Amino acid sequence: MDVLTDTLHQAGLKSRILSRHSWPERSAFEFPCDKSFGIHVVLTGEAFIHPEGSSKSIKLTKGDIAFMARGHHHIVSTDAKRPKKIQRTADEEISSQETKNAALILMSGAYQLWNEPIHPLFQDMPDWFVLKFSELESFDQLQMTINLLSYEVSRSEMGSDRIAENLMDILFGYTLRKIVTSLGKGSSNWCHAIQDKSIKKVIELMHADPKKDWTLEILAQKVGVSRAGLAKKFKSSLGDTPLHYLTVLRIQRAMKLLSESELTIEGVSAEVGYADGFSFSRSFKRLTGLSPRDFRKEDRKGMKSRWRII
Repeated sequence: MDVLTDTLHQAGLKSRILSRHSWPERSAFEFPCDKSFGIHVVLTGEAFIHPEGSSKSIKLTKGDIAFMARGHHHIVSTDAKRPKKIQRTADEEISSQETKNAALILMSGAYQLWNEPIHPLFQDMPDWFVLKFSELESFDQLQMTINLLSYEVSRSEMGSDRIAENLMDILFGYTLRKIVTSLGKGSSNWCHAIQDKSIKKVIELMHADPKKDWTLEILAQKVGVSRAGLAKKFKSSLGDTPLHYLTVLRIQRAMKLLSESELTIEGVSAEVGYADGFSFSRSFKRLTGLSPRDFRKEDRKGMKSRWRII
């Protein structure tokens, strides 16, 4: 069971690879990111990230990657000094005339979780996670992916745009793996919790079959520990109980079904492991603040947003 892949799938993660930005000197773009994660990789030149609310900028040079946690507005520019006025946003194109002598070539991707609650993995992420190309080991998967991406962008051969988009998704996956490994060295978060074999097994069991009527006793038996021991270890490692974690998994899956399917409320309830629509609606409202019916209405309204990735 690949827990990370399942987490991304059940969370309903959507992606949009932004057009290749070949930037002229002294240019800047704003990245509004209420619901999205972001990833930037510099292929040529230097970029400066200016996080909202911070006087410090993040400098990226060729091959460097910056990964932004969900909801962090920022500006990317070719100047170390924060621009006073921004006239363009991330989804606007730069004309070919402007990019004739590009000072910067940057690839960016947006990865969106529109609805809440979000999975504990994404709650734990640092605001910014920067990987310097110079610090990557030779033949590291990330290094090789960046080199392939640079090749495709510079050559612009048949199919290069499609290949570059796929490589950006691969880059996102490898970077996320690095983040999970880094966060695993912490003391109390999801990434740290799955370093423990018994906790990881419990999480895998619930991800593999969230509809199952799991109890603390059954989970403890599956991993060969006592009920009290499992409850204590899970709480200390993850800051949560196994059954509340299961509820979050179910509600996330329910949000995905309410958003992407025409199933009735009762149908969604059955799909995510609830015996009846009433108990499902009660759990759903407790976590999201909305009834399943109202959530679906609000989600459909959100489809009209300029920044929603469909």
